[in-house]
Amino acid sequence: MRPYYQDDAVTIYHGDCREILPAIGAVDAVVTDPPWPVELEYMVGNLEALPLMAAVAEWSVLHASRLVIHLSAATDPRWLRCVPPEMPFLCTRWLDYARPAYRGRILSADVAYVFGEFPPPSQSGHMLPGRTMACDPRDVRGRGEGDHPSPRKYEHARWLVGWYGGGTNLDPFMGSGTTIVAAKNLGRKAIGIEIEERYCEIAARRCAQEVMDLSAKPEGDAPDGGKGGSK
Repeated sequence: MRPYYQDDAVTIYHGDCREILPAIGAVDAVVTDPPWPVELEYMVGNLEALPLMAAVAEWSVLHASRLVIHLSAATDPRWLRCVPPEMPFLCTRWLDYARPAYRGRILSADVAYVFGEFPPPSQSGHMLPGRTMACDPRDVRGRGEGDHPSPRKYEHARWLVGWYGGGTNLDPFMGSGTTIVAAKNLGRKAIGIEIEERYCEIAARRCAQEVMDLSAKPEGDAPDGGKGGSK
């Protein structure tokens, strides 16, 4: 299976994750923002949200220590019943916005559901935080406006990968690559799968342009700074 893009930290595959996952070996964590179970014409795969998520969850039971599912707080979580009981529920994490938008009468926020094993203390410290906030109103990190209809905040992705990801992270619904860019900047390995080629190209361009973040750790990161830190 030939990668769409590859460097020392990141490998990107273009295609349906259900066809590609069987060829991928074990990873430490699956960290992903999956297609939501709603009818949106501009989001490929949304009408198949349940079977797509079920396939990833079933694969994760055998090949990943943790499954971290990043959703809008307005997304009905009951469809996550597709996660097999063999991967136990671990915790819920809250991903706030310093400048939230409105969705009708609801202020926007995100939430992450973590399944599987606790991350090792050597990676993230003994006590695991439950909340973070995306503060940068720009927060694009190489992403052009309009690249993806539902982009995730880089700060949220970095926090999730740092605390609840692992040494090797998989995003089977990569989109424009925010999670894999965050993993690369933390010095982690990442594998991304995306069915839409135009988003593979955007993610590849972002990974090629990114420089590993060796600066001092932001407030709220894990004790080891870059290597155990945040999305």
